[in-house]
Amino acid sequence: MFTADQTILVTGASSGIGRAIALECIARGARVLACGRNAQRLEQARQAACAPERWTSIQRDFLTDMKDIPHWVRGLAREHGKLWGLAHAAGEGLMDCLQVYGLERARHQFPCSSASRPGFLRQTRLCQRRGAPVCGIRFRSVS
Repeated sequence: MFTADQTILVTGASSGIGRAIALECIARGARVLACGRNAQRLEQARQAACAPERWTSIQRDFLTDMKDIPHWVRGLAREHGKLWGLAHAAGEGLMDCLQVYGLERARHQFPCSSASRPGFLRQTRLCQRRGAPVCGIRFRSVS
């Protein structure tokens, strides 16, 4: 379970696994910064959330200006408070935009940094047991 002051950044939140992760985080009590390319699909996903007031839609195409991602994430943290977690589910593996971010930068922004294909919530609980307040996870589609 999350608390309302825990904010999860979810990329690819307008469809597929990203949408499912965002909706599950909301259902478990978190606030979600939901990123996607399609504003209409983001809005449809927000309306499907059990608590749409905890969903913030952010329209962004990660293929454009990938080098700006670290600056953009820092800006999100300034605007919305510390980011408690990250679920990167954008794209079909066509872009590895968060690799631009770099491991050391990621560790600074997200104290517990790991990659996990299965089990977003399992990995989150593991970070919590370690006492780490943050968990960043990268997901890829199998298609």
